[in-house]
Amino acid sequence: MENIYDILGRIYKDLTLVLAGCGFVPVIPEGTEKGALPAKTEGDKITIAFKGENKALKIEHFDKRLTVSGVLKEGEISEGDYAVISNSILDPEDINDKQIKYFVNEISESVTERFSPAAEKKIKRQRAPQTVSKDKVENGGMSYDEVTLVSRIVGIYPQLKPAYKENYEGYGELLADRFFRENANAVITETIKNNRPAEMKKLFNILNDLYLDGTNNTQSMITVTILGNLGDELLANCTDYMAPELLTPVIQVNKQLAKSRSARMRLENPPAYKPRKNKKTPGSRIG
Repeated sequence: MENIYDILGRIYKDLTLVLAGCGFVPVIPEGTEKGALPAKTEGDKITIAFKGENKALKIEHFDKRLTVSGVLKEGEISEGDYAVISNSILDPEDINDKQIKYFVNEISESVTERFSPAAEKKIKRQRAPQTVSKDKVENGGMSYDEVTLVSRIVGIYPQLKPAYKENYEGYGELLADRFFRENANAVITETIKNNRPAEMKKLFNILNDLYLDGTNNTQSMITVTILGNLGDELLANCTDYMAPELLTPVIQVNKQLAKSRSARMRLENPPAYKPRKNKKTPGSRIG
């Protein structure tokens, strides 16, 4: 029976050409012998890292899972920038050549879809997501979606434009929940702390309108993701500016999160992002 390092070594070797074609080179941990697997071991986690121009990739084995995460970003890359692009079960005690071939093919496809020269050019050409106009809501029977919510918030906070563009270009789609948690919520919270009437009116005019005529997802994003964890002091600053239809659920969500530690943890640590795929996957595939 092969050990996990031998298995990862076979996968690493078979991925060499694909990763090189996508512009990645391995990051060699200090002390690695020439020709050895460039893996870093921390406890039970084994990590093989790669870098490229404005991008990074890592293959990790931990708790019988083989996870591949990547990031495409200009400037400094931090741990929080990585997004999972492949996640499979790999049990070293139950492995065969067919499964290893599957892992190689799965990772090759996932990396190519995201980091090949053609894929990167497509991402760079990615246009800003389309929003829902007020006319379409009033006359077309449509509802405001999450994209529109993000766009309206960016409209009153110009400092968020770079993060907004990086979000939809980097993922090929707008991840609204991630944008609010990682970028916009801190700015919105600062507005609520300062409690200046003109700024509060501008903010809550948007949140009220989009809550009243928004989709279920938009309403949930406003009540839970944006306003769900304010606490009594900040919530008190908002009550005079919120529409009654918004105030009631926001108070309920804040009470629930204040009581439930597990609910707060789920809000603060959502599942890792996984790109949508239009293909069938074997039974060992997670997600």
